[in-house]
Amino acid sequence: MCFGFDKSKSKVCSAVAESAAVDIQHVGSTSIRHIKAKPDMLIAVGIKSLDMLGEVLPRLREIGIGEAARQSLPGTVLCSIISENDSGVHTLYVHILLHDSLPWQDNVNFRDYLNAFPHKAAEYESLKVDLAKRFPNDRQAYKNGKLGFFKRAFVEAREWKGMALG
Repeated sequence: MCFGFDKSKSKVCSAVAESAAVDIQHVGSTSIRHIKAKPDMLIAVGIKSLDMLGEVLPRLREIGIGEAARQSLPGTVLCSIISENDSGVHTLYVHILLHDSLPWQDNVNFRDYLNAFPHKAAEYESLKVDLAKRFPNDRQAYKNGKLGFFKRAFVEAREWKGMALG
């Protein structure tokens, strides 16, 4: 399950894999080949049941990953590394999701879809670069600017994977 993960990702694996994790995946922009991405890592942890959070969150805290104060994605528990890099930016994010839920599938399928279709990855990269230029100090506007692309790409990725749209 943790094959190919570097040292920081392996820490997440060792902290949660033995207890509640069904799967751990590298997702987000750095998992998409050949596009520009911020130097941060997003790891999706698929758990068996949300009842397992009481076990998972303390284990993540032990390795310096804490629950985010603001939880903005329904069905997802957002966490990030507690200590920041020299520039004050968090470099490791962990999203805890119910394994095989639609948000889990969307994260994994989005990555796989953009890796399978380089022109879609290039479109995403172009959008990200444009938004970064337009909103260099407004993270929320940058994130909001990607929502339309995400919605379209999630539907396309579901169709590509042969999933029923619902």
